[in-house]
Amino acid sequence: MTSKKRKNCDENTTKFLNYVDADFSFLSSICKTNLYFFENDILVSLKMSGKLFNIGFDADDTLWHCEDQFVEAQNKLYALLPEQKRIDLREATYRIEMSNIELYGFGVKSFILSLVETYLKFRTNANSVELEELIDFGKSMLMGPVRLLEGVESTLKLLSNKYFLMLITKGDLVDQERKIRKSKLSKYFGAIEIVSEKNSEVYLEILHRNAIPKQNFAMIGNSMKSDISPVLNIGSRAIHIPYKYTWAHEEAIMNPLSENYVFLENISSLPKWLDQNI
Repeated sequence: MTSKKRKNCDENTTKFLNYVDADFSFLSSICKTNLYFFENDILVSLKMSGKLFNIGFDADDTLWHCEDQFVEAQNKLYALLPEQKRIDLREATYRIEMSNIELYGFGVKSFILSLVETYLKFRTNANSVELEELIDFGKSMLMGPVRLLEGVESTLKLLSNKYFLMLITKGDLVDQERKIRKSKLSKYFGAIEIVSEKNSEVYLEILHRNAIPKQNFAMIGNSMKSDISPVLNIGSRAIHIPYKYTWAHEEAIMNPLSENYVFLENISSLPKWLDQNI
């Protein structure tokens, strides 16, 4: 399922006009052909013409911290089962997660259910207090504040005045909407897409829906599997900004020699790279 939110272009007409040449020659040519008179059509024509470059951003571990909480939750399971080897618990949790994804999807709720299942697998005499501890930590993950990564808001504020920005995030719809709302970053995005999976087909659908040529698009993210490889596969640019932790499911092998692959240390270095290369 995809949830899509679009800004009202009335509030952004001035910003969109800034994307065209200073003499508005491009906009004038549109009007002369009587093709686009509505604000959304102007935006579409800018995208298709190449006058407006489009940038997609992943959310979790790209704009805000996320995986560190999953690591902490896994550590709580280790503490509840000290007699078990950590590698055994970690591998068991991962196997259970993979078997549950088709039923539960991605996100905190799916992960906590998998932790509970792992706990029950190793604890013959389940303790209700310990189970409640895992569940309560999961609730705290859902209800806690959104912790933006350093440099995120200043970077988005700067780029939103020059490019069409999209938020493309994967996970539980309710949880992702909650985090987007708490982050207060939605004002910088012209489109928001919440998807259940990120692969080449999904990216092509998003680009088609938003009238974006694939050669005029770049994706920013931390995940090789979800943000980088599928975007490279469709011929778009992919800018990899890794996070300190990576979930095993999001790791992928790719060809680092791809001319469309870019590695950056942090999001604050993105504006300079775009100025030099776009």
